[in-house]
Amino acid sequence: MKNGVIEFRKIILVIGAMILALIIAGAMTRADVYAASYPTATGTVSVSSATVRASYSTSSRSVKVLAKGKQVYISSEKYTSKTSRASQYRWFYVPAYKGYIRSDMVTIKYQTVSAVTTTAVSVRYGPGISFSKSYSFAKGKQVTVVLKAYNTYANRWYKIRYNGRYYYIYSGGLKLGTTSLAAASSTSTTYPKATGTVKVSSATIRSTYSTSSKARKVLSRGKTVYISSEKFTSSTSRASRYRWFYVPAYKGYIRSDMVSVKYQTVSAVTTSGVSVRYGPGIAFKKCYSFAKGKQVTVVLKAYNKYKNRWYKIRYGGRYYYIYSSYLKLGATTGSDSGSTSSNSTVSTTDYGQYLINQGFPSSYVSKLTALHSAHPNWVFKPVKTNLDWYQAVSKMTANSGANTIYTSYAPSYRSTLKGCYNYLTNSYYGKDGSYFVAASTKAVRYYMDPRNWLDETNIFMFEDQSYHSSYQTLALVQKIIQPNTTLYDNADDFVTAGAKYNISPVYLAAKAYSELGTTTYTISGKSITVNGVTYPAYNVYNIGAADSAAGNAAYNGLVYAVSGTTYGRPWNTLTKAIVGGAGYISSNFISNNQNSRYLEHFNVMNGLSYVGTHVYMTAVYAPKSQAYSTANQYKDFDIMGQPFEFYIPVYNNMPSGTYGQPSTSFSKDNNMYLKTLQVKYGSSTYTPVSSSAMNFNTSFSKTVSNSVSSITINATKASTTAATVTGTGTKSLKVGTNVFYVKCTSSSGTYYRNYKITITRSAS
Repeated sequence: MKNGVIEFRKIILVIGAMILALIIAGAMTRADVYAASYPTATGTVSVSSATVRASYSTSSRSVKVLAKGKQVYISSEKYTSKTSRASQYRWFYVPAYKGYIRSDMVTIKYQTVSAVTTTAVSVRYGPGISFSKSYSFAKGKQVTVVLKAYNTYANRWYKIRYNGRYYYIYSGGLKLGTTSLAAASSTSTTYPKATGTVKVSSATIRSTYSTSSKARKVLSRGKTVYISSEKFTSSTSRASRYRWFYVPAYKGYIRSDMVSVKYQTVSAVTTSGVSVRYGPGIAFKKCYSFAKGKQVTVVLKAYNKYKNRWYKIRYGGRYYYIYSSYLKLGATTGSDSGSTSSNSTVSTTDYGQYLINQGFPSSYVSKLTALHSAHPNWVFKPVKTNLDWYQAVSKMTANSGANTIYTSYAPSYRSTLKGCYNYLTNSYYGKDGSYFVAASTKAVRYYMDPRNWLDETNIFMFEDQSYHSSYQTLALVQKIIQPNTTLYDNADDFVTAGAKYNISPVYLAAKAYSELGTTTYTISGKSITVNGVTYPAYNVYNIGAADSAAGNAAYNGLVYAVSGTTYGRPWNTLTKAIVGGAGYISSNFISNNQNSRYLEHFNVMNGLSYVGTHVYMTAVYAPKSQAYSTANQYKDFDIMGQPFEFYIPVYNNMPSGTYGQPSTSFSKDNNMYLKTLQVKYGSSTYTPVSSSAMNFNTSFSKTVSNSVSSITINATKASTTAATVTGTGTKSLKVGTNVFYVKCTSSSGTYYRNYKITITRSAS
C-alpha cells in the first residue's frame, strides 16, 4: 500500500497488451479448441526436445521447441499415410501453438467421451477404408472415444479405445455424448444435403480442395452428384475459386463454379443470439444479428479453412452463414430449442425506453441499443454509484498516484501539474517506476466516463466476473497466456482458482498476463529470505508489489508472497500463487464492490471518500486494455453469443456529452507554464517568473512611483511546442490599482494558466 493505492509494476502491461493484440489478430482457432462435446488429450514431451511445426511434416516451419516434460493440450490426430500407423505418419494438433507435434515425441493422456453407433459400422486400424477392418459393430454399440482423427483426405474419424487397444470409426457412424441408442436416436440430427449438376463441358473431382491435387474422376456435362458440404479455402473471399463441394461418392472435391446446385433444406432454430455472416468465419463481414429462437432454413454444412463447421442458410433470397454451435437442426419455433430471454424479446423500438426504465440515463441509450441489436442475448444492468459525477471526477483526479500513464502515450495524456512535471526541463516524474507518470485530468475523465466504452469490445470492462464453466474453458485460458510458457504450463490452476472462488478464470488469466507479459521473474521460484527462512517465492498477480527503499516493486511483491499466512501463503509454488492470489483478489476486490475491470480501478461503489484509493492497477487505461484482450479472445473462440451480463456504473448529474480523448499527437503537450515573465517600467525591471527555478504562483504585485505612466509586459512560454501567450505588451497605468492578465495556453488546447499582475501606481 502507498498513499491508499495498491501499486503494481505496469511496464509489462503495455508490452503484454501489444503482444496479446498481435496474437489475437491472427487466424481463428479451430473448433477443436473449444467444442466441449469432443474428446481431448494432454501430451507430455517424452524426448529431450520436440518441435511443434506449422504443418504435419518434418520439413515445415518450426513454431515452437518444447523441452522434455512440457505438457500441451491436444485436440486431434492427423494421419499422413493412407495405410500405415507408424509414428512418423501420425501427428497431434496443438491449438495453443497452431501447429503439429509428431506422435513419437509425446506420451498421451486422453480425456474420453462416451458414444453410441448410430448404424452398423466397420472398426478399422486407422482412419480410412484403406486400413484393415478389425471389427464390425452393430447399431447401438456403446464405445469410448479418445480423440478426433483426420486422414489424408481431411475426413474426420474418431479414435476409440476397445479391449485395451485403439481403433478408428468414421465420424458419421457415431453419436458423441450419449450412452444408449435411445438417447442417440432422440437427439439424432438430419443434415441438409444437395445435388450438383455439372454445367461445364467437363469437371474434375480432386482428392482435396486444390486444382493441383490428384484427379479422382472427370465428369461430363449434365452428370449429377450428391454433395454433403461446402469447403472454403479463403478466410475472407466468397469467390468461386475458393469454394469447393465435397462429393462423398468419389471422396473428393469439385469446384463450385463447375456445378449448379439444388439444395434439400433442413429447418433450424437459433439457440442463442448469433451473428450472421457473408462467409463461414469471423473474418467475413457481419450482415445480420439473429436473436435466440429465430427460425432459419439451413441448406448445407460449410467448413472454413480452419475446419470449423458452420451452416449455410438461405435468408431473404440470399445465402449467409451461422456458426454451427448456435443452431438446433430439425427444430422449428416453439420446439425444444429453448425460449428467448426477457431481455432479447424487447423490440428495438422499445428498447431505449426499457433501458431508461431500468435506470440508465438517456446518454447511455443509443450505444446500448446498438449493442442490443447486434447481441440480443446480452444483458445490461445499471449500477447506481449514488455519486455526483463532478465530485467523483474531482476526487479521482486529486490523487495523481492513482492514475498513471505509460510514457509511450502522447504528451497530452500526461499530467503537468505540480509534483508531476518539471516544466523547465520538460521532464515527467515517475509515479510507479520511471516509465509510468501521472495521467492528465482529461485522460482520467476520458477513461472514467462509462459512456466512452459502450461498444462490442470495451463493454467487457463491465463484464460480470463470476465463473461460467460453459465457455470459460481451459482452452480459452491457455490461449490468453500462451506466450508465457510458465503460465501456460499451469493454465489448469486458473480454472481451479476460478471454480473455488467463483471468479472467471479468463479474468484471472488476463490479469496475470497483463502483469507479467512474457517475463518470468516473479514466477520462477526466486529465493527470498524472510525471518531467517528461505523460500522459493512466486507472485502471479504482483500483489503487494510497490517501490520502496527496501527494493523494487517486483522484489517487494515476492517478499509479500512468502511473508504471511493469509491467502494460502507462503506462495512457494506457482499453483499456490495462482490460487492463493485469486483468493486475495476475491477478498480484497470482488468482495469490496470492485467486481469488474472498471471498478478495480475506479473505486466508486464504496462512497466518495474511497474514490481514488484501493486501486488494483494504477495504469488508468488498464480496464480498457484488459477488456480489449478478453473480447478478442471471446471473438477468436466465437462465443460472443453467450448471455453475458454487464454491470455499468451510473452517476448523478452527468453531462449530456461524453468526455473526449486527449490528443494523440506528439507535437502537442499540456505545458501551460511561462518560462519567464517580466515587467519593465522606466529603467527598472520586475521579474516575477524566472527561468532559473520553477514558480507555480500565479498572482504577483508591484508598486511603482507616480512618475511611471506605463509598463511593458514580456513573457516567454516554457513549452517547446506551439503553446500560445497572450496579454503581453505596453500597458497604460492609472493612479491606484491596475490589474493585468497574461494567459499561457498549452499546445493541446486543453489547459491554460492565467498569471495575474497587479501594479499599484502611487499618488503624486
